[in-house]
Amino acid sequence: MKVEPDLLPLTGEKFDHKTAKVAPDVRSDVRARGFFSKEQNAFFEFRIVYPFALSYLKFAPPDLYERVAHLRKMEYEHRINQVDNGSFTPMIMLSTGGMGAEMTIAMKHLARKLADKRKEAYPAVMTMLRCSMAFNVARSSLVCLRGSRTRHAKQVLEKLDNPSDLMVQELHLR
Repeated sequence: MKVEPDLLPLTGEKFDHKTAKVAPDVRSDVRARGFFSKEQNAFFEFRIVYPFALSYLKFAPPDLYERVAHLRKMEYEHRINQVDNGSFTPMIMLSTGGMGAEMTIAMKHLARKLADKRKEAYPAVMTMLRCSMAFNVARSSLVCLRGSRTRHAKQVLEKLDNPSDLMVQELHLR
């Protein structure tokens, strides 16, 4: 897995959408090799949407997920499919905790892989992943509201090494 990997440079490809990312320094949020299929890169773009913004009030949550996912696909999907030979998944989440269809599928797939690898119960792993996402959304919201406490905020990838059932018990979610 790699965070913010550079996409491969273009060699004259043309894209249908004007919003397609064509700059030489385009990055994806996350790339995971072998996530959906062996030897293929899966690229993920995360977007957290505040559903109570004036521009989004007229949309029901399912429509909002679809709208934002469509915009992300117009920016990245064709380039990632054709140039990087990978799959693209827009990870759309509302700040209230709901997830779009593609993100739900990816989270279920990740939970199944982690549960099988660790020999843990799928529901416990899924609960741990959902809690982790909720805490990350809350942390990001706080940083947006009050700013970072450090001069140079460093991105830290937290490894999910702790057993899921232990984390769930500590969170008193059972």
